[in-house]
Amino acid sequence: EPADGRPTPDDQPGEKPTDTQSETPSSSSSPIDLSTKKSTEPESRTDTTAAQDSSSFGFDSVAGFSFADLAKNTDGFAFGSNDANFSWANAGATVFGAAAPTEAKNMAAEEGSDEEEASNNVDIYFEPIVSLPEVETKSGEEDEEILFKERAKLYRWDRDLGQWKERGIGDLKILFHPTKHFYRVLMRRDQVLRVCANHTISESMELKPMNTSANALVWTATDYSDGEGEVEQLAAKFKTSEIAESFRKTFCECQSRIGQTGDDASVLSRVQEHSRDTNPLVFLRVAADGEPLGSITIELFSHIVPKTAENFRALCTGEKGFGLQNSVFHRVIPDFMCQGGDITKSDGTGGKSIYGAAFEDENFDVRHTGPGILSMANRGRDTNNSQFFITLKKAEHLDFKHVAFGYVRDGMSVVQQMGELGTKGGAPVKKLVVTECGQL
Repeated sequence: EPADGRPTPDDQPGEKPTDTQSETPSSSSSPIDLSTKKSTEPESRTDTTAAQDSSSFGFDSVAGFSFADLAKNTDGFAFGSNDANFSWANAGATVFGAAAPTEAKNMAAEEGSDEEEASNNVDIYFEPIVSLPEVETKSGEEDEEILFKERAKLYRWDRDLGQWKERGIGDLKILFHPTKHFYRVLMRRDQVLRVCANHTISESMELKPMNTSANALVWTATDYSDGEGEVEQLAAKFKTSEIAESFRKTFCECQSRIGQTGDDASVLSRVQEHSRDTNPLVFLRVAADGEPLGSITIELFSHIVPKTAENFRALCTGEKGFGLQNSVFHRVIPDFMCQGGDITKSDGTGGKSIYGAAFEDENFDVRHTGPGILSMANRGRDTNNSQFFITLKKAEHLDFKHVAFGYVRDGMSVVQQMGELGTKGGAPVKKLVVTECGQL
């Protein structure tokens, strides 16, 4: 480095900053022009130290300069030194478009990919500060069977205003309690689920069509929607007259069964409406840890879901060389269902149908309206094989997801015993095996 302290050509490529000349101004009171031209002042020389400091900042005049001259005559850096290999990153690259990445970027991306994948694949889990106990919420409908369920708009007659007032839109249900043997009408509003109709069905109630609409029915009942019973005149409007007639028919059938005792008191069941004398009957004999529990007789709805019914029938007879005999009920949850039929792995991960690995959903015409419904277990749409389950209570949330294809005609007490051997996690406390099965 030279003695004057200026950078060498190796350190500072190109032209060095040149010394600027100063001229004497015409008047000491003349303004300084900072835009295009410097004002003139007497020429002055500085010592070596001043020259070194000014050159390092690009200033060669002590006074009288403009920003334009400063930018024009200075090609150095205020701080540090210039680098011959310096260039702005991605200078001239296309902003909008598919620009080819540089090799350096690709290498950097490859080096950082492992760390990024590691950080992205980490399952983040937050432990709650206060652990709240699990609370089982009950609606009061758990022990009841659905006899009728359709969407409707409910109205209440306002005596003060002398007109009909809308109460809400939702699913209007007729429910039956098999233990207490009573029927009731229940309706909850959509989304908020607030009860807008809740009363028992009595023999004295009279169901009448509304004069202004063929799709609406009117009746009077002691309603308990708001807690205390109040005599209300209610009206339900359905989408079609056929649905309204179905409600009227179910309502009247419930009235006809009230007060019946003994053998005449046949329990009305919505699923029994699908029963046909021509439908096949099959049976399953079940044992718990080698101790026989009894036999379950099942009617298959071959007139509604023939392919699904035939699959289960053939699995019961074993006519295809494989079947349900010696298979287990691997998953039993109390007050929900008993699941079995995994004839290949016995743990719920296998299964085999008579049509191959899996077959499609036929339809969802039969609903999970109560206990004893036989339905297909699956892993999603069109994944039916040999696995099935029997409901212990109604399971509305399974409608339109699982194909129901039969019901328990006899031996529901055996299914209830199996349910008592289940656990919340699903693993039964005893090994439940189908010791024998076939067609009646």
